[in-house]
Amino acid sequence: MKILIAERDLLSRMSLQDILARKGVIHTANDGQEVLDAYNIALLGQKEPYDVVFLDTRTLVIDCQEVIELIRAIEKERGIGGRDMVHFILTTHPEDKKTVFSLFVKGTCQAFLEKPITPADVAQFLAKYEAVFR
Repeated sequence: MKILIAERDLLSRMSLQDILARKGVIHTANDGQEVLDAYNIALLGQKEPYDVVFLDTRTLVIDCQEVIELIRAIEKERGIGGRDMVHFILTTHPEDKKTVFSLFVKGTCQAFLEKPITPADVAQFLAKYEAVFR
């Protein structure tokens, strides 16, 4: 599995990286622009797109909603659909429920994990969803 962790907070980024280290190739991003850059490099340059993006709902430079919309537009343009689309997992704060709800209604993200994220949270999440990822 190829995973991109997009967290503006270094501690959250490092924690997720440690938790997910055995699950596959892990890359990290600090903000929304880096998510787009990493996605384009993986898809267009390396021809190995990400399976999952753990995306902070409070990304900087480009917000999480715009990041998702831009990536979905690239996927649509390239004919990428269904299970081949990147799976967005929002990492969210309890007070960000409105953002999370909006993205679920649009059908642009698959799940969310509420902060602080623990290894048990991720293990439970992966047990439920890992079969969906490529």
